[in-house]
Amino acid sequence: THNIENLNVRLANQLVANGTNQAQKIVITCDKENLILEEGVDYVLSNNVAANAGNYTLTAKGINNYHGTITVNYTVLQAEKKDDKKDDVHAGVSTGMFVAIGGMMAAAAGAIACVFATKSRKTK
Repeated sequence: THNIENLNVRLANQLVANGTNQAQKIVITCDKENLILEEGVDYVLSNNVAANAGNYTLTAKGINNYHGTITVNYTVLQAEKKDDKKDDVHAGVSTGMFVAIGGMMAAAAGAIACVFATKSRKTK
């Protein structure tokens, strides 16, 4: 089996507090085998749901062909308060607009987050 502690891990999305539970997702890649690991098949997440702004730590634990545990810190941003001069609410930090491209989410401004919507295993 492979140890997930030796693989590349990054956050897949940036959360902004909205009063409802939201799930922080991660992307784990194995460059050696040119794979993106699949949640529920290669690893399970815990402590990755939050509703309020703040700092949190999630845990990814390897399953099946993977073992080991990774902890990842993430932040849920505070939404800006409604401005009397504007009718909408903006995130406190610009994270870029997400655009769906062929089943993958790509940030139009900022880092690219690979999130595959299919259940089949994808290679990079």
